[in-house]
Amino acid sequence: ACSVLSSEDLEVFEYLDDLKHYYKKGAGHGVTRQMACPLLRHLLGVVRDSVDGKGKAEKEGLKSYLMFAHAETLVPLLTLLGMYVDDFKLAADTPSSVRETRTFRSSQITPMASNLLLVVYQCRAEGHRG
Repeated sequence: ACSVLSSEDLEVFEYLDDLKHYYKKGAGHGVTRQMACPLLRHLLGVVRDSVDGKGKAEKEGLKSYLMFAHAETLVPLLTLLGMYVDDFKLAADTPSSVRETRTFRSSQITPMASNLLLVVYQCRAEGHRG
């Protein structure tokens, strides 16, 4: 089979895209974590209200609370939650042996669409299962 780009070329383009997203939305800058703080605070409030039975969904008899956003919102939130954060900083001169071990891969985190699901389970009574 004939290919215009080699596997190595594709890896370089993937890493270039990862660098862009890492510094724009990920752990590359501390401000991305800070930007996600109000959203995390809101989500924790929704979960807390749900557990306490004070949430809007519970008051209206709804079974779910849905929110929708783009990667520009989701990636900073995932970063704040400590997901896909490596113990080294991604850079153009990061050795390929280190690059290969990275968990931040934008093509896998937010390929064309991504979802984050928070589920709150409540038991009917203390010690009751089911």
